[in-house]
Amino acid sequence: MWVLMYVFSYSVSPAAASDKAEWRLLATVVFQEFTSEERCKAAKSALEGSLKEAGTS
Repeated sequence: MWVLMYVFSYSVSPAAASDKAEWRLLATVVFQEFTSEERCKAAKSALEGSLKEAGTS
């Protein structure tokens, strides 16, 4: 069994507050199990590819 673990974190700003002290950092931990190393590496590559494009817009 192969396990891919990744963490997503992002900032959430309350709509009414412009004070950055009120911002919160939220994190989500994800675990995915795979039956083979190849499938795990393919999922990791797909995830890395989508993250590279995340900041371009």
